[in-house]
Amino acid sequence: MSGSGTCRDVCNDLAIPCIAGDIHEGFDAADPAGFSTSETFDFIWAHPPYWRQKLYANDPRDLSRTKSLSEFLKRYGQFIRNCGAVLKSGGKLAILMGDYNDREIGFVPLTYHTKQLAFNAGLRQCCTDIIRFSHGASSGRKSIALASSPTCTTSA
Repeated sequence: MSGSGTCRDVCNDLAIPCIAGDIHEGFDAADPAGFSTSETFDFIWAHPPYWRQKLYANDPRDLSRTKSLSEFLKRYGQFIRNCGAVLKSGGKLAILMGDYNDREIGFVPLTYHTKQLAFNAGLRQCCTDIIRFSHGASSGRKSIALASSPTCTTSA
């Protein structure tokens, strides 16, 4: 879920080791076998899709292409478990996730679901939520208003 690669670019500029993968490169972060546990990490930063708010890739494995919220949450939960499995003891997982109003089902509390999935994966919250309000932000031609909440969790 490396998107345009900004995080990777910043890490490279700061000489911070970074491993990034994306569905556009064939990496499915929600695949139960997708992460090798031979390498563990102190910190994982993720900015997954907000379900179907914006379609990301044409790949059917893309989280933004899941047909239902329950399917999205099942795969998203697997992604969080995958991250938890490769965190070092005391390692941190930060997820940028926002709530949104879906065109069909209404308000979708993805921040709440993120926290529940992280707790179910055995992670614990290690800091307060960071809330950023961005009204009138744009994505391509589409104008959106969103509140995003990076939630930092840590392995047990």
